[in-house]
Amino acid sequence: MKIVVHAPTLTSSDDDRVAAAVLAAVRTELRRLDADDEADADPRSSSTADARTK
Repeated sequence: MKIVVHAPTLTSSDDDRVAAAVLAAVRTELRRLDADDEADADPRSSSTADARTK
């Protein structure tokens, strides 16, 4: 899955800081989700093994 996030066009410096913080949070969450997807794809991962034993 590929998600592209474009920064909105803003006028004040406060808005720029808010946009930068939102983009950073989105990027962090996407990295976390990507890592979860890779772990799910690996049958040797501990999270997958735990799910099978429950």
